[in-house]
Amino acid sequence: MSDDSSSQLRPEDRLPHRAPALLVLGVVREEGDELWVRGVLPCGLPTSDGERVSALYGLELAAQASGMWAPQPGRPLAPKRGYLVGIRRAKLVADLPATSPLLVHLKRKGSAGNLNSFACEVALESDPETVLVSGDLSTFSEY
Repeated sequence: MSDDSSSQLRPEDRLPHRAPALLVLGVVREEGDELWVRGVLPCGLPTSDGERVSALYGLELAAQASGMWAPQPGRPLAPKRGYLVGIRRAKLVADLPATSPLLVHLKRKGSAGNLNSFACEVALESDPETVLVSGDLSTFSEY
């Protein structure tokens, strides 16, 4: 586990979301172009039946997780706004368990200015080898 500044950042300090829309719990570790983030999907989300949530929320969790990278030198702690602007090659299970801790693994694929591209995988924290959601995400951040 790396001991960098991103693991010390609270989601509330980096993301504009607030409960119940804030899905990120915190950074597990950051190593170069890879980031692992812990999150949870609350049972009160639209499409939830109390036990399961649409797997599309796994992509939203991954997009929020991408905002948890340590800030670049000369940039503010948090962007004013961030947008999920593209999803490619998404693979989703039917539904995800509500309230179960999830582990998001992101790998940076590239960037151009404020536009970033990531490969993402979402799994149960208790079974990180079984990927439930995966795909390539593009995000845009306003500073």
